[in-house]
Amino acid sequence: MNPLLPPALTWSEYETLFKDSSFGLEAARAVLAREGLPAAPERVVAGTNLVFRAGDDRWLKIYAPLEAGARATESAMLDAVAGRLGVATPEIVSRGEIDGWDYLLLTHIDGVPFDKARASMSDRDRVAIAEELGAALRNLHGIDVAGIAPASDWASFLEERITGAPTRARAHGADERWEGLVAGWIDRHAPELRSMNTLVPLHADLHFDHLLVVERAGSWRVAGVIDFADARYGAAEYELVNPILWLFRGERDAIAAMLSAYGDPPLDRERAGRLIAWTLVHEFFRFGYWFRDELADASVRSIDDVVARVLPVMAQS
Repeated sequence: MNPLLPPALTWSEYETLFKDSSFGLEAARAVLAREGLPAAPERVVAGTNLVFRAGDDRWLKIYAPLEAGARATESAMLDAVAGRLGVATPEIVSRGEIDGWDYLLLTHIDGVPFDKARASMSDRDRVAIAEELGAALRNLHGIDVAGIAPASDWASFLEERITGAPTRARAHGADERWEGLVAGWIDRHAPELRSMNTLVPLHADLHFDHLLVVERAGSWRVAGVIDFADARYGAAEYELVNPILWLFRGERDAIAAMLSAYGDPPLDRERAGRLIAWTLVHEFFRFGYWFRDELADASVRSIDDVVARVLPVMAQS
């Protein structure tokens, strides 16, 4: 019998296939039949791995062999956080593999991605969501999680991100002047980043799609957090980059609420600068995309200008 998924792919080959919404459907149907689910899978073309809606209350996630260890990471994290974050996370129904590709069958969380609901939210809604997320991150960072990327990986990961930050910025939209500014900012803050060696489990990719919200009685609140495939051990401040830069960018009250619920003081100038340094070394940072609005303003001439636009400083250093 011919395999339903190819046994080996390069990243280029995988990325081409991934864009085809029919890719993996036959394998998904076979997995659901194996699991006793009659639902016809519907592919969601997003992220890195193959994701399928499987009826009203199940999701199927099939992990590309190129993503070595991704299922083990997500599986370990979901087991560890179940019922412990104060917000919902997917529950694992089944684990398996098909044609050498690992999969997880997961429960559904009733909610919509944060960015789909943002226009309908009041300021009060966003502050309440930020507070709930801050408390969930505090709970996450207090869990001892075995089985995700070893703590020893953090130092090498961070060093590579620090040394390569200027070159990556240039590759993603920075001109020569901005590349130099990035290099100077990294040199200034790298000793602080390296010194933060108390490591905690991180979700590490808390952007719009991974925070689900739900409207109840006219107010929006957190429904759950999904997709732990990029989790790792690392410095807690690294986790704050995505929520502060993407979910609550420039929103003084929401950021203050999140930090307070997390157990941290308001941002001061020193920490705001360091958070931008964490941004510049973040695994998913793309200079021209993440700072596109700021770079479009001719008055933004330095990274200090970027800090002033995106991070409302609320306390003196």
